[in-house]
This record gives sequence, structure tokens and C-alpha cells, in this order.
Amino acid sequence: MIRDCMLAKLDSLVPMVILFVSVSSSPSLAQSDAKKTPSPEVRALFRQATLKAREGDPKEAARLYELAYERYPHPDILFNIAASKAEVPNNCRRAHAAYERFIAACKKCRNRTLGLRRLELLEDQCRVQVVVRSEPMGAEVLVDGQRRGQTPITFRAWPGMLKLSLRKSGYAALEETLTVVEATPMVQSYDLQPFGRLRFVNLANEVSVVLDGRSVGAEGLVGIQRKVGMHKLALTDPDGRSFVKFVEVRRGEESVIDVGGALELFYQQGRPKGTVAVFWSSVGVAVVGAAVGTTFAVLQGATISDRDATNDPIEFNDLQNTVDRQGLASAIAFSAAGAGAMVALSAWLWPTLTEGGDPLYW
Repeated sequence: MIRDCMLAKLDSLVPMVILFVSVSSSPSLAQSDAKKTPSPEVRALFRQATLKAREGDPKEAARLYELAYERYPHPDILFNIAASKAEVPNNCRRAHAAYERFIAACKKCRNRTLGLRRLELLEDQCRVQVVVRSEPMGAEVLVDGQRRGQTPITFRAWPGMLKLSLRKSGYAALEETLTVVEATPMVQSYDLQPFGRLRFVNLANEVSVVLDGRSVGAEGLVGIQRKVGMHKLALTDPDGRSFVKFVEVRRGEESVIDVGGALELFYQQGRPKGTVAVFWSSVGVAVVGAAVGTTFAVLQGATISDRDATNDPIEFNDLQNTVDRQGLASAIAFSAAGAGAMVALSAWLWPTLTEGGDPLYW
């Protein structure tokens, strides 16, 4: 930061003395037009501003010089405005802009060299060093929308807020607002996330599309940037039925999602996740029922086959021939019960799953 305060104040007094001594005799301003001559009001404002500068109130001095310049636009007053702003704490950027304004207006005036020296001094001492790194390297760096180069990069910035953007093909764009603090160098390191794109076609207005919990609007037609990996896509048709699908995003690639085609595919081939579970549960009930029924029949045949009250052991062939018909009937009954349960539960759950119930997965 500039700590040449006393020099700034002494230099700022130079035009204060010269202005009203030489302006009236200046060839460029010595014209008959009364507006080219400082009015008493301008002289009073100038004296008040000079007094404020000497009293250590540069902010008020700059304001009064501005009022004087509005009434009498002379380059020397611009110099005093810049010199006053340079004395205000944390005001480097405004002071720099004020000196640039003076240089632009002062093409041949005597204080131009001094103004250029002050401008250079401000640039060297007020700007803060900022280092930006990224993994991987080679990301394009934009500062306030202006390209600065590629990472790793070092540049100087004015104290205040700046918008930093990093872009690299195949990776998610990164944007961050940084607060640059006066006299405080910064080192910023970023890990770029690999990304791909999802683009939606056949996106009807009446179909709701939600990606990772966020509604997809018109941006879906031109492509949405997403991190590499699996993402949850939820579709809701005009009848209120919800369908969920997980889509994969690959680095540097664009995946096209045909919304209309996805819905049509579900209508034709899709199976609700809940109904599939019911189906296999019912099959299990039927199998268990058949096994229990058969076992019961075998045991019953073994116990009642010898009706003549003999105590002779039962041979295997005899056992096969004496399977009780009642046991077979029980097996058939258990199987029928399982099949019936499958049909009944499927019929009961289908409306719930397809009309406003749990989402369907396909």
C-alpha cells in the first residue's frame, strides 16, 4: 500500500497554488467566455477543499474538489481529486481511477508526468498478488469475465470483490467470488470435478422431469452439466404416475434422454418394482405350500397304510403305493392358495403402484 502520504499531500498542493495564478493567463483558457474564468463560487470551493486536505479530511476534500470541477472542469482539479482519494484508507482502486481520469484529461498539462508517476506507484503498491492453482492443471482462468491465462497462474488484483471462473474441457465449470484484502496475498487451490452432459428430447410441457431433486426446464433442451456418475431421473406423466430411472453420466460425453421414448418403453415393457416383489413372494408361497402338502401326505400315508393292525415294517414300495389321497389334495390346496394369493395381491397393489402411489423403476 502507498505510504507516501506526506508526498501525496505536498504534491497535491502544487496545482492548488498554480491553478488560480496561471489559469486566467493560460492561452487555452483566456477567452472572452465568462465560463472559462473561475467564478467566486469555484474559488471558494477550492479554498474549502484545500483546507480540508490540510486538516486531514481527504474524503471531504475530494467531495469539494468534485463540486469545483463540476463548475469549472480544469485538469488540475482532477489531480487534486485523485491525490485526495489516494489518502483515504482502503481506497486504492478509486484513487487509481481518479488518476486515470486526470491523465485522460491532461494531454499536455504540466502535471501529467507527476500524475503518471502516481498512477504507476498505485498499481505497484495497491494491487494484491493472487495465485490460482487447479487439479488437474491447465484450466482456463477468467477474472471478472476477462481471460487471464491457464492454471497455475499468478496475477495482481485490486482490493475488493472479484469473480473467478475456471473452465476445462471434460470438467465442471467452477465459479467463485473472492474478496481481495489489501496487502494480503492470496493462494487459491481447486479440485475440478469431471463432468458430462445430459440433454433431453421429446420433452412435452405436460411431463414433469426432475433430475437429482431439481426440476428440469428449458435448459434440459440444450444440455445440463452434471458430475460423472449415476443420477436419479424422475418423470411424472399427465396422469400423475411417477417413473424413476437412474442414468449414467460419463466424463466429456453428452447423453441424450428421450423422455417420450422412455415413457413409451415403460408402458410397453416396464414392470413395477413392487409388483415384481409380489410375484416372487407369491411363487414362494406356492412352492412352500406344495412342499408342505406333499410332506404331509407322505407322513400320513406312512402312518395309516397298515390298516390290518399288523406290526410288520413298511417297505418302501408299500409306502409309495399308500400315499394318501387326502395328502395329495392338501398339496394341491396349498399350491392353489399360493397362486391365488399371487393373483390377488398383484391385482390389489397394481392400482396403488401405477396411479399416484410409489414411483415405478424401470
